[in-house]
Amino acid sequence: MIALYCVDSQAAKTHGRITIGSTAITERYKSNNFGSTANDFLIASARFYYKISELGDDKWEIVTDLRDKNDFFGKLNQEQLQLDAKNEFQVRQLSARWINPAGSWSSQMGRFQISEAGAVFIDGADTEYRINPEWKTGFFAGLNPKSIERSYLEFDPNAQQTGTYLTYQSKDRDWDGNKYATHGLVQQKYKGETERTFLFQNIVYQWQADSRIIHTAYFDFVPTSKIQTLNFLYQQWWTEVFSTELGYLLIDVVEYRRNQGVLEKLAPSPYSEIHLNTDARLDKTQTLKFSTHAGKRSIDNLQKFEVALGYNKNQFMSAKVDLLTEAGFRKNFTSNDIFIKLNAGYFSKSWEFFIDQQFEQNKNDDGTTTNPLITEIGATSYISRNFFATGSFQRTADENVTIFSTQLRLIYRFGNQETAPLRDGAPPRGAL
Repeated sequence: MIALYCVDSQAAKTHGRITIGSTAITERYKSNNFGSTANDFLIASARFYYKISELGDDKWEIVTDLRDKNDFFGKLNQEQLQLDAKNEFQVRQLSARWINPAGSWSSQMGRFQISEAGAVFIDGADTEYRINPEWKTGFFAGLNPKSIERSYLEFDPNAQQTGTYLTYQSKDRDWDGNKYATHGLVQQKYKGETERTFLFQNIVYQWQADSRIIHTAYFDFVPTSKIQTLNFLYQQWWTEVFSTELGYLLIDVVEYRRNQGVLEKLAPSPYSEIHLNTDARLDKTQTLKFSTHAGKRSIDNLQKFEVALGYNKNQFMSAKVDLLTEAGFRKNFTSNDIFIKLNAGYFSKSWEFFIDQQFEQNKNDDGTTTNPLITEIGATSYISRNFFATGSFQRTADENVTIFSTQLRLIYRFGNQETAPLRDGAPPRGAL
């Protein structure tokens, strides 16, 4: 830890947050083909984040991000043939950064993410050189606390990592225009042997409001030469009422597993997909939506194709209510589906509510027909400027299984730095 002295602590800015949450899931199957009709999950999580910035003339910055997750059914006890609790504590970030705004050099040390080189975390140091106000380059080296098999970080003295990056950020970025590009080259070793070498790219080019190109890719050279993941988006507002989005996605087995649907039973596979979305504004409060996408699994060549038509109505019967409806058809690898979705949301200064309803009819290739019904209800309460709570409940059921999922999260923010508006602080939907 770096000792900072002769610093006017009153001039420093601080902000932090404490988050606690839990997720409970119960699965009840109609048959015991797998030896049981029940499969339950119970997870509790906690996070402490604290940042001190603008320390002294060199604008030092210190970040602490501690997280803990306890999975009550996460570890197999082979002797008693039961699932015991598994705890995962991680130091997500613990770093000190020397910004040095008056000079060309800056550095950072500790555990932190280097976003210019991709989803890269390091236990080590990064040295950065500002070539001019728009260009910078850097070099980093240390241990690698992140592995592809797990989502949490862990100290590993056998995993080494080095890399370099070159980044461009336009000075005149605003709401309408922005240019950003970064390239990172990373080498990861384990016990002295090269485990992975890859090139990371992230490019953003926005020439007007809501018209942009976004490109993110990982190109692997070791152990094999291939595109590991790729995401390309082209968004264009053609007129004041008509816009399109064209996208291509390529993901590996790990990302496929993380994004699988709750009822999907297929083994994870590398997957590629292309999609086209169009929006047509009928007036200030109404938008007609059309979307189509097609994808393919590489492990078994199973294909997915979907077309959907949607209607979005803002200020539905009230200025605080939004409504979205959608219906469509899907060839979903091993079934032919029709679906209907309904989403309604309400917001005020102190509350946000939403309800999602989705009904499907799936005609499976094995001759059976299932009728999944998915219902999710959520709420967020802004108790004060610094304290808010959010929770959701989801029920998913068809002829084979019924799944109940409940999430709850409490967040408290503190510090002397100005906090963002309340609605900006609302956490996104998703897993804890």
